[in-house]
Amino acid sequence: MFIHKKILQSALSFLLLTCNQPFETISYDRNDDGKIENRLYTKNDSKIAIFMETFENQKDFPDDWMWLKMDAKDPKSYQELYNEIASKDPQKVDIKIWFGPENVKMIEKADRDLDGYFETTQYYNRFAKPKVTSNIVARIEIDSDKDQRPDIWIFPLERMELDSNKDGIPDKLVSDPKTIGETLKTRTRTITSKTKSLPPGQSWALHPELIQDESLRAMIPFSL
Repeated sequence: MFIHKKILQSALSFLLLTCNQPFETISYDRNDDGKIENRLYTKNDSKIAIFMETFENQKDFPDDWMWLKMDAKDPKSYQELYNEIASKDPQKVDIKIWFGPENVKMIEKADRDLDGYFETTQYYNRFAKPKVTSNIVARIEIDSDKDQRPDIWIFPLERMELDSNKDGIPDKLVSDPKTIGETLKTRTRTITSKTKSLPPGQSWALHPELIQDESLRAMIPFSL
């Protein structure tokens, strides 16, 4: 992933020096400390900004890459499209975020153990707008055995569904907050005495139309 970022940075630098300089770059030192915090890339022909690098935890190389669209003459037109973040190791992207209209967060994928596999996916509700940070996660899916499909579905503060036999269908239900919290930490399935059988027809993962609480209704109701 680090090599990928180096290639991307080199490609952008090349474009800036060739082809009649199709991009303009603007660097921002927001803290007035002589160090760049952001670098914005804008197309010269249309004056549309399309990409921004952020130097968050280190100053020699960016660790946050945002694909966006914004008319330079109208800052209110700012629309985030896709974001990659290296939050732990500057050489490894461990968070990927997709946005919808009005900069609403739609999906966030995370590689919690930095092994290159994004095992945790968060699906957001319609309230996940800029500057809103609480009660915006509708569903969390975890692929604990890393077989390309989730086997844990968590609906925050409400319930957790488990696929105990690896057939892709949730068949167990957990409502105990402590067990759910422990699963979030370990990202592993835990069957306890508090685990109940779950008929397919009662699964929120399979039947999102059963969900009454709007905060638990994801903008994208199915797994991606």
